[in-house]
Amino acid sequence: MRVTFAQTGMPLSMGLFFTLLVSGLNAKVPAAMLKGLVANGVPASSAAVLSHVPPLGYVFAAFLGYNPLKTLLPPAVLSHLTTAQAANLTSRAFFPQLIGPAFVGSLSIILGFAVVMSLIAAVASAFRGGKYVHVDEESKAQRHIARGGRHHGQAASSAAPATGSVAPAAASGATPMAGASGAALSSAVPTEPQPVPGK
Repeated sequence: MRVTFAQTGMPLSMGLFFTLLVSGLNAKVPAAMLKGLVANGVPASSAAVLSHVPPLGYVFAAFLGYNPLKTLLPPAVLSHLTTAQAANLTSRAFFPQLIGPAFVGSLSIILGFAVVMSLIAAVASAFRGGKYVHVDEESKAQRHIARGGRHHGQAASSAAPATGSVAPAAASGATPMAGASGAALSSAVPTEPQPVPGK
């Protein structure tokens, strides 16, 4: 069960992480991108179109160190920009700096959510009670049989005669019947017939 929860929780946490990240980027990146592109000479119409690009694609591009504006900006727009503006827009540092504040805000939301979930898990773990060990009926029956066997063995060992009192009798060849009853039985055993006098 623990492995099942671990394997289910990992993709669930990753999906939740990227959901919160994309939600935060959708809320803040369009305005920041529009402002940054217009400030570097991109026409407002082209900048408005680029600012509404889905964030999931360019986030992975930023993770890989790739500036997606190299392919997102049309060649006609780049040709109308100065060399310095085009170099700045297509550099590796421009795009990460453009989405950096929005990414930090989204990451703060994610970490805050993780802290809240960790506290909830800690409280739930503290109130879960004592340690529970599941025991099925077959295990109970086996333990009961083993306990009964131990008690029976102890009773049999306590009822057995002492070894010192048995050994002499066995060594002398005497039967368990001894004492007065043994003597009476030995006298009652018939012996060889004796001759009768006068016959």
